[in-house]
Amino acid sequence: MISRRPGAGTIVISPAPVAGYQPSAQSAVDILTLAAETRLVNPNAAEVILDATRAKRLGARKGSTWFVIEGVRALRKGDGTPLCWSEQYLRGDFPRDKLLRADFTLEEVAAQSVEQIVTASVLDGQMSLALDAGPGSAALVITRRHLDTRGRLVSVGIHTHPADRYSIRTTL
Repeated sequence: MISRRPGAGTIVISPAPVAGYQPSAQSAVDILTLAAETRLVNPNAAEVILDATRAKRLGARKGSTWFVIEGVRALRKGDGTPLCWSEQYLRGDFPRDKLLRADFTLEEVAAQSVEQIVTASVLDGQMSLALDAGPGSAALVITRRHLDTRGRLVSVGIHTHPADRYSIRTTL
């Protein structure tokens, strides 16, 4: 695996691919890998008009229209153990086909600015039931906001992980 940074060059991070599910992303490649190695299980999809609470959560305008697809995320290869509750929001005026197929190129992802925020939370009743975790259990939430080249919010991914299924490993 390599890391490329403008002005800093290219360095070898690891002589072999890193194994295992890594919920946080450090590059466009990481985001594509997360999409390629996981899937939504029986997702729900709907068009929503943002109320004040959801608008604040997304960082979008109240009253704006968004398309959301949500559900349990699991590894494509594995026993189907739920990793997290995943919500993918797309601005209502954007085509949905790429989001529904999770069909993104590295160039498309790299062309966007992505803000990633990790926060703590607790699981609500719906999420705890879907994830087979206790209601009110500790959770970590990764929110990724994708902005186009003009700085407009295009999509938001919110991934809520039960605390016992979330870890970040860093080798220094």
